[in-house]
Amino acid sequence: MKLWFVLIGLLLVSACIPFTDESGSNILVRSGVEGFSAERQLAVEASPQTLLKAMVKGSIYETGEQVSVFGTCLNATDEPLTIGTFATMNSWYPNGTIFFTNVSMFELQSGYYVYTGVMSAVQGTYLTELICHVNGTGETAKAWGEWQNPAWVALIGTINGSMSNISYQLSNISSQVSNVSIQLANFTLHVDNQFNQTWAYQNQTNLLINATYNNLSQQITVVGQIANASVDRNDSYLAGLILSLLPGASNSSLNYTVDSEDAPIFMKTWSIQVTARNSAGKVIQYPDSYCTISTNLPSPVVQMTSQGNHFVYSILINRLGDFTYTVACYWS
Repeated sequence: MKLWFVLIGLLLVSACIPFTDESGSNILVRSGVEGFSAERQLAVEASPQTLLKAMVKGSIYETGEQVSVFGTCLNATDEPLTIGTFATMNSWYPNGTIFFTNVSMFELQSGYYVYTGVMSAVQGTYLTELICHVNGTGETAKAWGEWQNPAWVALIGTINGSMSNISYQLSNISSQVSNVSIQLANFTLHVDNQFNQTWAYQNQTNLLINATYNNLSQQITVVGQIANASVDRNDSYLAGLILSLLPGASNSSLNYTVDSEDAPIFMKTWSIQVTARNSAGKVIQYPDSYCTISTNLPSPVVQMTSQGNHFVYSILINRLGDFTYTVACYWS
């Protein structure tokens, strides 16, 4: 019997013997100078409720329009963290320079945030970085998105104004045709032939008016559908299509003078300012005129931005070699 106790004692002293409790959890028996001790092993897994996940969304805005950028700081099951969070945001201009940093976002409800501000006049795509912070800890999560100020937004506004004017003119034409119909109804039977011929002309006029209006409506609908599903990468197609719809855009050229232009420097933003003038040298400003510009860089023909009585345009010189541009101004 003493021999068994000696063997068990030597075995316990020389190693840790694994045992299990009634639930199957491991118990380690350790030996030391003060005797034997037992330790229970517990497995702890990270809960998805404590994982932090960030998300941010942007949209398309016009210069001067109110910007709203939304974001969330939630856990893996899309629920707010019980200890709470707060969010900050950074943004960069389309050329990569900093627009703003570390701006606090407004909390709409627990875990949901919004940033509001005014859209800058610089056109293009803005990178956005949302940073979620867990209250009382150094834990963070990041998400990236974008908002945009593409050139075709302003062009669509110009087309909407043109369409309103066309609708008003068509309404006046319809009213005049109605008056002609009333006058024709008062003619005597002696002019039956002339009466019928006038009605035939009126029907032809109505068909022409309806065809013209429907054609314009279809083109504007196509532009709207493309714009709604588009991002900055479709500017080349949109700008060409919208410019072709502007009334008086062809064979109505104006002269222009270059007020100022920057020297082209590689990887620097180049800017130009021009003024549209008629043949007598008088300044013709927006909305009676508009100017377009194209360069030998990989960029589309775009409409220059109106500023008071002149027009401006900027582009990043991102290619070595000679830099050329072409400006054209037209009556609206």
